[in-house]
Amino acid sequence: MPLVKIHFSNINTSAQKGDIAYCLSDDPISIGGFENDGSQDIQYIGPINSIGSDVDGNYVEVDCPNTPSGLDPANTTNPFIMFKKNRAANVGGLKGYYAEVEFTNNSTEEAKLFTVSSEVNQSSK
Repeated sequence: MPLVKIHFSNINTSAQKGDIAYCLSDDPISIGGFENDGSQDIQYIGPINSIGSDVDGNYVEVDCPNTPSGLDPANTTNPFIMFKKNRAANVGGLKGYYAEVEFTNNSTEEAKLFTVSSEVNQSSK
């Protein structure tokens, strides 16, 4: 798949490799926010391949299988790019049968531990 490098002045810190990128051809704030007339469709770009910076600034590199509806997110004058977390890679909780935890007090003074909790799911039965 062709890689499309999209440059930004600022990238959301929660964006990561494997997230799915989408775009609108115009910034929704400039056309009345997300409560607009529906003239724009959210268009699939592709999975994020890498995030970094180069001489042109911060960028997100996306696997773009085909340009969505003639829209090239790298060359649109004012695109709004968003991303969706990959659910397969971002599930919560621990899985398994056995866990061992060690707490260490890095202070020279006595410390009290009032509660410890965890969300654990068995991975199989």
